[in-house]
Amino acid sequence: MKIIKNMTLALVFVVMMSGYVYTQKIIDIIHPVRLVAGQTADFKISDLYYAADYKIKFLPNKNLEVSFGYRDSLLRLTSKNDFEGITLLAFEYGKTTYQIPVVVGKVRYHTFTFKPTKPYKYLTVIGQFNGWSRQYTPMTDKNSDGTYEIDVPIEPGRYEYKFYGDGEEIVDYANKDSVPNGMGAYNSVIIIEKPFKNKVFLHNTGVKETKSYMLYHFFYENQGQAALIMKENVTVLLDNELVPESQIKVENNRITLNLERWGMKGNKLLRVAVTQNGQKSNWQYIFIQDGKPAGSGKFNWYDGIIYSIMIDRFKDGDKSINKPLVRDSVFPPANYNGGDFQGIIDKMNDGYFEKLGINTIWISPINDNPNTAYREYPSPNRWYTGYHGYWPISDTKVEEQFCTMKKMKELVNTAHKKRDQDSSRFCIPSCSSGTSLVEKTSRMVWYLGPPGWQKKP
Repeated sequence: MKIIKNMTLALVFVVMMSGYVYTQKIIDIIHPVRLVAGQTADFKISDLYYAADYKIKFLPNKNLEVSFGYRDSLLRLTSKNDFEGITLLAFEYGKTTYQIPVVVGKVRYHTFTFKPTKPYKYLTVIGQFNGWSRQYTPMTDKNSDGTYEIDVPIEPGRYEYKFYGDGEEIVDYANKDSVPNGMGAYNSVIIIEKPFKNKVFLHNTGVKETKSYMLYHFFYENQGQAALIMKENVTVLLDNELVPESQIKVENNRITLNLERWGMKGNKLLRVAVTQNGQKSNWQYIFIQDGKPAGSGKFNWYDGIIYSIMIDRFKDGDKSINKPLVRDSVFPPANYNGGDFQGIIDKMNDGYFEKLGINTIWISPINDNPNTAYREYPSPNRWYTGYHGYWPISDTKVEEQFCTMKKMKELVNTAHKKRDQDSSRFCIPSCSSGTSLVEKTSRMVWYLGPPGWQKKP
């Protein structure tokens, strides 16, 4: 009887644990995956989010062909040829339906042409769009007119490129736009325009609080498009779950989301985007804490607006300590320029950061650096000092060009006082990972950080 009783208890425990695993929620935010219209792409589902198991069921999507292998957890997606924009791929896990945002774009091609002045056995185009691959598809002279062509799939943006023939890199002589490549030569430059001429942008226009609800307001700006958006053009996710259309109001391109405050505990992420006639807007992200936008209560790092400071180039607050390296081969831009701790303190006290809406300051390394210059390799072999702070030689000394440890502590204390007044934060990064002082420096950084960091790592 005792054996049977123990077996029964074990069976009940296994059943309870199985139910627990099955009903747990997905915590990770599932980021958008990108597809090319008409093409197939594979995604490892465990790369999209973490869960104890991946016993999920995908729901039909009119814009996608979907297959999922339970054994290898491989998700295969194929977009329809005529679809472009944002679509949501829904799947069931436990008792909850989650969404994977899928962004689909059509392939655009640019034709590169080149008329060489001498024959080449092998000729192609290399550039930032193909990783400067010299084994790229060869260019061809289809019309036998001496002009070689190649169609390259390419996204909108600015790209540097050259032609490559029989081991020789060749600038595009027909293109007047070029830039130095840092190795004594030049690269041609091309700008691929966006396929949609009109500009669109989704603006966050504010939040209104009522007794029971938070009303999130957005405005969709679509220059050049006369048609107004409808609810079906709007994608709204709260964490990974779809916000029902009943909570969305759209009027004259103004979007209002009606989210209930009560019961919304913990941290959540609201994501909003618009797709109209294949054109995608930007995403708007709002982090929510206990039903309210982050920043309206206690500090959240998601709400951190960071101002990154390279100390030497920020503000010269104490000219008495200015001692740039004296060496003919070091040009002023590569030498110490006078920025120091006092300069940062002055700007804090002036309210400079508050006026910009900054609540987090991140400064460059403070460790002592060599009092000499080093020459770069390869050419043009210029000389540089350690003004940037990333050549530390001590884990206990502060760079004298910035002042003293005492002044550094004053800077930290000033930041802490500002934090108590307006929720600002102060961070000091570690040094370059290539130095032997990384471990020791991290301890120094830990000590100088905000209260609560005074723990040994």
